[in-house]
Amino acid sequence: MAKAYQKEFEAGMTTATFMKIRLIRLYPFFILGIIVGIPVAFLSIFVGGGGLSVHWTPNMFASSISLSALMLPTPKSSDVNLLYPLNPVLWSICFEIISNLIFIASWRFLRKSSRLFFVVLLFAIILIAVGFIFNGLDGGYSWDTAIVGFARVGFSFFFGVLLTRLTFEKRRPSNSVSISLVAITLIVFIPNGGIYYQLACIFLAFPLLIIIASVVEPGHKLGRVLFLLGVASYPMYALHKPVYQLLLGALTKLSTTPIKYSILTPWK
Repeated sequence: MAKAYQKEFEAGMTTATFMKIRLIRLYPFFILGIIVGIPVAFLSIFVGGGGLSVHWTPNMFASSISLSALMLPTPKSSDVNLLYPLNPVLWSICFEIISNLIFIASWRFLRKSSRLFFVVLLFAIILIAVGFIFNGLDGGYSWDTAIVGFARVGFSFFFGVLLTRLTFEKRRPSNSVSISLVAITLIVFIPNGGIYYQLACIFLAFPLLIIIASVVEPGHKLGRVLFLLGVASYPMYALHKPVYQLLLGALTKLSTTPIKYSILTPWK
């Protein structure tokens, strides 16, 4: 994103204009993810059971839907601890918007790579600290772990900006390397590693994969496939949780035998 908007920033793009562009990009599937989560909440209220890991009440639904429509998190209460109860995965979009705002507001200050490096280092220290405090980095979706989400997105975003200034412009065509990078990325997510494994992935594996990817160009056909997968990644991410919840609930309702993890279903 930093590379895509650099010329616009230098030409004088305002914070308001940039944030408008980002919201236009992010909002449609953000709100669609909320809409798909609504029937899950309704089923929880009227049929019973916990939907999306939340035991819904009418008052909770009213406050959550109105705030979520504005992309604002639901305040913590005795009933809910999730930032976005209707679709918990949207926590990362919230922190991405915050990172975007910080970036455009401080762009002139961060034009010097030394200053940007300092910001990345600061987020790295915070990330390591919260990782050991929470014994892992699987957090951000709840108010109790919001600091984990802030550190995860903050480090990833600004480290990504820094990497754009370090990577090479010239690319070499290679389908085999491109496919290998995709395979390695998938393999990295298989182990259920602890904090040391997670930090090794964040500070070593992922940056190395990104640097290699930045100097490799897939062939036309493979590149088209990867491009389409990239375009589809955000919609899939924004919708997967409520869609999964509805499907699992339906399977549980229709199945004659217990389904593993049925405690997560939206109705009983």
